[in-house]
Amino acid sequence: MTTTVGVDALRVLDGRRVTLGPVLVCPPRATVEFLAPRGYCDWWPPQPSVRLVSSGHIRWPAPDVTLLDDRQAECGRSWIVPPLITVGQYTPIGDLYKAVQDSLHDHIAAAEAATKGRAVTSAQAPRHVSTLR
Repeated sequence: MTTTVGVDALRVLDGRRVTLGPVLVCPPRATVEFLAPRGYCDWWPPQPSVRLVSSGHIRWPAPDVTLLDDRQAECGRSWIVPPLITVGQYTPIGDLYKAVQDSLHDHIAAAEAATKGRAVTSAQAPRHVSTLR
């Protein structure tokens, strides 16, 4: 997903105290990448600023190449949350989906308010977030 949406989602997840799985940042592509098992997000509808990839290969850095240490791999990526070999932990998909929806809603509401010449806070804007089944 785009860096803007990804950073917003990370803030929401952190505020909700959700345990995060592996997350990469890739400044050359302006993306934040949440790693998940194949098929984990298949039920997500198409959304702006979000791309789901279910096949292919990804180059990622060693677990010690982290954003916190201000390091990045040749591919441009670094870990925001590095993978732990001993823990098969992924960010809970329902929590991630809700955080992404909140971010997208806030950006849409802000853009609509800007075109109307007024500011809007996220507390003023109604949330139309799909409920999870």
